[in-house]
Amino acid sequence: LSKLPTMHTKGSSCCCSFEDYKLTTEWLLNQTRHRPKVAVICGSGLGLLAEGATNKQTFRYQDIPNFPVSTVPGHEGCLVFGTIDETPCVFMKGHFHLYEGYSLCQVGPLHLFPACTGTETSERL
Repeated sequence: LSKLPTMHTKGSSCCCSFEDYKLTTEWLLNQTRHRPKVAVICGSGLGLLAEGATNKQTFRYQDIPNFPVSTVPGHEGCLVFGTIDETPCVFMKGHFHLYEGYSLCQVGPLHLFPACTGTETSERL
């Protein structure tokens, strides 16, 4: 358990603010020309789904402001933007869990992150 990330809190309030998520979204949108219409949160062993995309651009979680880093073995920990059948997509290769030591306000809303980038459909596989 000592290797788990510590939970961050700002006083007695939630540790993550709307401004934090806005900063993350703006940073990503400024780093890529991709504007995904479909988002896929890849579960264990399904990161290969992103390999079929063309025009890929990959961002490691640790390089994205306010993004937790997955500590689960096999979770690559990156966002992959690309195109499949002319549809712009984003893939979350690895996600974050409460059992990794993250708080609910760190884990939950980031699964909603794709909607902030304008995606129309989001699937967790």
